[in-house]
Amino acid sequence: MSNRNLTELYQAILLRHSKSPSSYGKLSVCTHHSEGFNPICGDAVTIYLNLEGSVIKQSSFESASCAVCKASASIMLEQIQLKTLSQVYAYQTAFELLLQGQGDASQLEAESILSEDFKAFLGLSQYPSRKNCAKLPWDTLQKALK
Repeated sequence: MSNRNLTELYQAILLRHSKSPSSYGKLSVCTHHSEGFNPICGDAVTIYLNLEGSVIKQSSFESASCAVCKASASIMLEQIQLKTLSQVYAYQTAFELLLQGQGDASQLEAESILSEDFKAFLGLSQYPSRKNCAKLPWDTLQKALK
């Protein structure tokens, strides 16, 4: 994929998710929640989860954050809905590999288990300082699960 196409993909998907995020708002009933904050840029996100056993039945988030962080939370919550915790951990590992953007076999495997929308984060290789924005929702999710 050319850099221009990657940039266009990055912009279109991330803008769509930041303007109309999935699962935005506080769950009325949640079994787990956590707040995350990035002091470098000021992003703040709260993740709400409703687990039944080891399955995420419902999830949502609230944030005061940049478009990258909000889009990451939106796409993440779409991916983990009705998934087991072991699947969620595999997705997080895959996402971290994707953000590394090294183009090796691990990254290709990571791309294969993540939804198409996650490919937008490949564009972050051009903006390394934004990787923390994309990771904040995932880090907050992990805190909520502990």
